[in-house]
Amino acid sequence: MFSEYEHWVNRIIQHLYYQKEKGESYLTKDELKTAIEKSDEIAKKIGLELNSMRFWINDDIYVHTVTQLELFKEIQLKMDTLRMNIDKLLPYLTTKQELKLVRYDRSFMYKK
Repeated sequence: MFSEYEHWVNRIIQHLYYQKEKGESYLTKDELKTAIEKSDEIAKKIGLELNSMRFWINDDIYVHTVTQLELFKEIQLKMDTLRMNIDKLLPYLTTKQELKLVRYDRSFMYKK
């Protein structure tokens, strides 16, 4: 379920990126609606699964698990943002020929 959830959230994030950065639509209205519905549906399923396991696990562990899920969502959003930033940086670096790879003297790092 997590990988399927990641798929739908990535589609939404990519749509928002294209809308903000390029002024284009990545998804049609129907595709966006489907992606939002699917991601919400899966998030609810994950929540229900956690609730059903609450009987079997300690309340402390349950709270930590739910917190981990929220952190996972936040980290995933940050990773996707980073990926998009890297995707924007690579073409910039390839077009700017005056930027060169500089090798610094690192001999000070090694014992003599």
